[in-house]
Amino acid sequence: MYRIICLLLALMMVIPACAEEKYSEFPKALRMTQKRVKNEITNASYIMTHYPRTNVKAVDAALEEALDALTEENRPYLPLKSSIVSESAMIDTCPTVYRTGTKWSSFLMISSVMEGGKQLRMNFDTRVYDMETGAQLTLNDVLLPSGLPFVQEEAKKQLSALFPQYETDEEKLAALCAEESILSACFTVSPAFLQLHFDSSALYDHEGAIMHVRIPHTQLTEYLTEEAKVQTDNSKYKLAALTYDDGPTRRRTLNIIRSLRTGGQNATFFVVGERMANATDMILLEHNAGFTVASHNYYHVYTGDMAGKVQSYRDIFNEELCALTGSPLTMMRAPGGQEQIYIDENVGLPLIHWSLASKDGKSDNFDVKEEAKRIAYSLQDGTIVLMHDLRAITAEYTSFLPLLLNERGFMCVTVDELFALRGIPLEPNTVYMNAPPQAQ
Repeated sequence: MYRIICLLLALMMVIPACAEEKYSEFPKALRMTQKRVKNEITNASYIMTHYPRTNVKAVDAALEEALDALTEENRPYLPLKSSIVSESAMIDTCPTVYRTGTKWSSFLMISSVMEGGKQLRMNFDTRVYDMETGAQLTLNDVLLPSGLPFVQEEAKKQLSALFPQYETDEEKLAALCAEESILSACFTVSPAFLQLHFDSSALYDHEGAIMHVRIPHTQLTEYLTEEAKVQTDNSKYKLAALTYDDGPTRRRTLNIIRSLRTGGQNATFFVVGERMANATDMILLEHNAGFTVASHNYYHVYTGDMAGKVQSYRDIFNEELCALTGSPLTMMRAPGGQEQIYIDENVGLPLIHWSLASKDGKSDNFDVKEEAKRIAYSLQDGTIVLMHDLRAITAEYTSFLPLLLNERGFMCVTVDELFALRGIPLEPNTVYMNAPPQAQ
């Protein structure tokens, strides 16, 4: 049966007078951007580094030092030229920024060596700060001692479910989830999750992927410190999910990722399975940066070409994605928004539609600044936006979006974060169009 969670209609509901007023702009302590510095090594290789610029100079200096250290560690692995004549080899060093509450910012700093559509090497580090005081936070500032066993068990469960093509080494898993290991692990606090980050080589015979352990704040309520309870309350933010279809490409997708991270906004990429092989570096970058990588089917075909193939295409996609990132599929978007056949043939995944579409699906002939403004000012709380990273013009207008969204007080999160924050479970074979705030 074709079940649609028609949440779009809820956006038209009159919000009760008692509803909590939302932020009209980001809190001052959390405002930031990133400065891009390009260092040409040869005429066919370069280093691109993104340095956060916040309201706390000491934090900026500490992050700059950490980012430079990651780059220097990777510098010996940078080829002097790419195997593809029209492209450059590069080191891309940039933090994904998670902002939560009124003053906590987390920085997931990743440095990737990329050449010819492949990631040659990757390293990472994290920092979490109170952006009012500049103090660096530890996991003990977030989690009470009583919550550590819960986090350990959750980490074991999630880590053992990754990379299904490999057997889990139980001794390595136990060591990785030991108390001292958890307390010293790289971590971030996103709007919806406490996140632990581990290198895939620490547990599996696989290099180059970050294993993200994500625990919803709602499951940790009794274990959070008092300050953490305050700083994980994001009910005053307007939320939106930016989504990109049809990729990956290398240059265009990379420029979109850079623009989003520069403005501290996150997104979901619905990728076409057969296109992953030519841009495995972008799939890994999307995943490692904490964005959601989801399915836009293995082939970009419509209903007439899908009969009897839904589950086989899903399985091929899932196998190839797991081989790269280790993370199985959790959701998909049907090409053309034609969901019925995926429901009829039991794709077994939530089907993510949209409530606002960009113009790039039909044309490349429009003013990019005006399109960015149209999207930013058309957003309502809970909107899912459809865009296409296969098109060059999408990267152009995306470069303007983060600042506009920051000025409007919008927090852009991944699709799974959006629904987690709204307390809406994502069910298989069900279509979701948006996630508006629930009436109080």
